[in-house]
Amino acid sequence: MLIALQLTLGAPATAHPVTSSATDSTAAAIQRVTEIHGGAGPWAVVGYRMGMRALQELGLMSPTPHTSRNRFLVEVIHESPAEIPFVCIVDGLHAATGASLGKLNLKLVEVESLEKMRSVVIHRETGKRVEFQVLPEFIDKYQNLPSEQLAAAGQEVLQLADEKLFRLAISP
Repeated sequence: MLIALQLTLGAPATAHPVTSSATDSTAAAIQRVTEIHGGAGPWAVVGYRMGMRALQELGLMSPTPHTSRNRFLVEVIHESPAEIPFVCIVDGLHAATGASLGKLNLKLVEVESLEKMRSVVIHRETGKRVEFQVLPEFIDKYQNLPSEQLAAAGQEVLQLADEKLFRLAISP
């Protein structure tokens, strides 16, 4: 029994490691966002954080949610001005949930102002919705960052509490 446990613990990591280590979780999240978006700046990372929180609230979490069958059970809508960095949130939502244009469950809706910006994740079977609004403080802090600061800001956003990033509302 002890030998089997040692072999299991010594097993090589997979492409999407599942671990309770905060460092490994952070590395996996940054890798996933980078695979989808090409980098892990604060706006894509906040989208990832919203997507992961939505999956948790909807009862759809799995070790690799973006490859789970659950990715077909969500509908994701992001409403924002059609400008970078605000639409970067969409790539983060995609990285977390696995929703995509090709599955017809990821939509970008243009709105004219930041005050109307929001992201909604809906459980297609139950109708339960999780709606997110990025906090004004987040917008002020990360809106005009120089490109050389984006990676560090993305790491920072990954570590912050949800309450420092967004408001959320859950509807049954």
